[in-house]
Amino acid sequence: MGRLKLPSQRNKPTPLPPLPTIPPQVDPSEIPTIPVKGNQTIRVNGKFFCREIGERMTLIGSSEFSLFKRYLDNDWATLDPVIRERQEIGFNILRVWLLNDSIVSFRNGVLQTGIHPIQYPNFYPKLNEFVDYLC
Repeated sequence: MGRLKLPSQRNKPTPLPPLPTIPPQVDPSEIPTIPVKGNQTIRVNGKFFCREIGERMTLIGSSEFSLFKRYLDNDWATLDPVIRERQEIGFNILRVWLLNDSIVSFRNGVLQTGIHPIQYPNFYPKLNEFVDYLC
């Protein structure tokens, strides 16, 4: 049997390399903005998303569970403010749930749950309109 080593005799771990420096915070007003017109294409270039002109783009997304349901229900009083708020906060991508059992709302005074094409005969035609509306 070997002898136990005292803590001072054990191999010391290799020190970790220094952490990279964090760039200073940038004032959002100093970041140039590019207006998006129409259906601009976003491309993948290696590990980056790029606009059509090749400029890198950071996608900042918001998950919207009831946005399409609000659109189908013509709930403009809450739909437009939500979209405006997301833009003002800085989101440039909306991830919208289309089929969802967790949405609970009232329509015409009746409790409605979820969203499914069976509930809305115009579900798929309205989906195209909804995408155009968001663009």
